[in-house]
Amino acid sequence: MRLTQQNSNYEISYKAIMIAVGILGALLPGIVLLITFSIGKCSSVQYSLSHYYYTIAGDVFVGLLTAIALFLIAYKGPEFQDNLFTNIAGLLALLIAFFPSTNNEDVKCFLFELSNNKFVTTVHFTAATFFLLILSGISLFLFTKTKGKKTREKELRNKFYYVCGAMIFLSIIVLALFYNIDSLTPYVESYHLTFWLEWMALFSFGLSWLIKGGFILRDKGTINTVNHLRN
Repeated sequence: MRLTQQNSNYEISYKAIMIAVGILGALLPGIVLLITFSIGKCSSVQYSLSHYYYTIAGDVFVGLLTAIALFLIAYKGPEFQDNLFTNIAGLLALLIAFFPSTNNEDVKCFLFELSNNKFVTTVHFTAATFFLLILSGISLFLFTKTKGKKTREKELRNKFYYVCGAMIFLSIIVLALFYNIDSLTPYVESYHLTFWLEWMALFSFGLSWLIKGGFILRDKGTINTVNHLRN
């Protein structure tokens, strides 16, 4: 079947959005880390990704997180559930960006500090938790849905979706343990485990979106992105 110009534009725009979300999600922690290392001359990894808000990479952190949020809100999936959960995830990402963590234990490389504000901190951590939970659910339950017969590539994609969703969920569980078991605190701070776990979660999120957008593991011979998004 010959694709209409409208369908072609639809496919290109949705593919571009999903790939953009995937790339930004996977690379966000690395970008802010590189900026602080190279431009900011900061050799210390921050306590968490959120702490980069206070470094020379703060504007980039907020800008990239806002871009991810807007892409998630702009994305319109093949079904209502896709739209609902990506819109919620986008709104939560905006809350994370504009309600910064004020729990500043590690002040290395900070350009400024904010006084602790319990309301702002609560909004930030609540939004971050539900943001990751929704991303995990999207990978586990929405991206794995199939219409019609599963192709060999689809079965492989589903395995990646399950792994990505599980890795995001695992990061939430481990982070919760870190914040609630005092004996683990010295190890968390010494090895910057919060930051690395957050990167693991965002990389898994980005990878699942790159796969869903057809960047990798696409059905052989498939030219229709709309059908790929539905599977």
